[in-house]
Amino acid sequence: MDRTWNRGLCWRCEDDGVPVLWLGPVQSAEAGDGPFFCCAPCVRRLEALVSAFNRHGVVVDENRVTSMFARTYGA
Repeated sequence: MDRTWNRGLCWRCEDDGVPVLWLGPVQSAEAGDGPFFCCAPCVRRLEALVSAFNRHGVVVDENRVTSMFARTYGA
């Protein structure tokens, strides 16, 4: 994976003009594909979620939508 940081918009927290890292393509059911960029704090949060998933197979999250996803799909 390319680990080049560039200034831009974080697609997770929407902070603009910050160093962001391209994490890969993201797909929308309605709007097609786009590049998924995240700032350092959001990358750390995503890393924590991936780590929790790989340790336990369950992501406990206070966010109602992502918690529903975890329960529905066994994430």
